Amino acid sequence: MKRISILMIAVLMSVAMFAQQAQPVQQTPAEKEAAYTKTLTDRAQKIADKLGLKDGAQGVRVRDILVEQYRNLSKIHDGRDAQVKALKADKSLAKEVVDAKVNFLVADADAQLYTLHGEFLGKLYSELTPDQIVMVKDAMTYNKVNVTMTAYKEMMLKLTDEQKRYLMACLCAARERAMDAESAAKKDYWFGKYKGRINNYLAKQGYDMKTEEAGWMKRIEEAKKQKAATEKK
Repeated sequence: MKRISILMIAVLMSVAMFAQQAQPVQQTPAEKEAAYTKTLTDRAQKIADKLGLKDGAQGVRVRDILVEQYRNLSKIHDGRDAQVKALKADKSLAKEVVDAKVNFLVADADAQLYTLHGEFLGKLYSELTPDQIVMVKDAMTYNKVNVTMTAYKEMMLKLTDEQKRYLMACLCAARERAMDAESAAKKDYWFGKYKGRINNYLAKQGYDMKTEEAGWMKRIEEAKKQKAATEKK
């Protein structure tokens, strides 16, 4: 019986120790802020590194501009989302009232983002060339302008120069909105929205998008087969 009691105590102690270790470590507000700042700084540094700036001090300034931008974007998005959540949780308000207030909050956040966007570009122009700023924009939006434009060109071999300019203008407009989006999904949303405009434009220009896409897929498959055949030789 004594042996059993000792064994039970040992098991209970082990369980208690495991439970303590399994508890998530609670961070202090200062620790959370430090971790958040590090995440933003690492993200911004990756973008600054792509510019290949030879002036180290300039690189730090550009990185800090990006960190500040990401922080300000989060404040706007998080503030809007928190207020929207509170409104929707308030059961004393009629649906029409909630919808109206939510629409106001969304519009107000969009206005803040518009102002912040201009201020951000102004700061970048004080440090970078126009080409370098485009590199920053592309880095903030996963290079979707170039990837999407390349796909359209490969899919639609007969695009005129005027049509290509229209497509590029739409994709650049999407990039401006996507730069201020709060997540990858939201960035995708803006490019998807403008791709819809592009597809409507191309349809009016006489293109059958399904036919063009089918032809593109066929060319891709043929290229794969040719590559495989070449590698076997």
